[in-house]
Amino acid sequence: MTTSARHLVQELSELGLWTEEIREQIIADHGSIKGIVAIPQTLRDRFKTVWDVDPDVLVSMSASRGPYICQSQSLSLYFKDPMPSDVSAVLFHAWEGGLEDRCSCYPNPARSRGFPVRLLS
Repeated sequence: MTTSARHLVQELSELGLWTEEIREQIIADHGSIKGIVAIPQTLRDRFKTVWDVDPDVLVSMSASRGPYICQSQSLSLYFKDPMPSDVSAVLFHAWEGGLEDRCSCYPNPARSRGFPVRLLS
């Protein structure tokens, strides 16, 4: 099932950019608009998929809000082209930030080369 981000569609429509060609490019890029130069950079910076966000940034934000959460928080990290050294570096960064090191790796059938890593803290 293909869905679309209604706010993205609305903003692209207002700019006259919501065309069949753009729609097909977004679908071909698995929802990502980062490589579509016809879309203004301000929109590309705002509308990201989980595959477009650096896992280190998510870990840093999770560690920053950790002291204000009384029970726990769950964090899923997504690696586009996972290498053991990349995953290890992010998990070490999470540990340094005070997050617990329990993790699970799940393959993602939609992206055969990517998988999420779930952290619990």
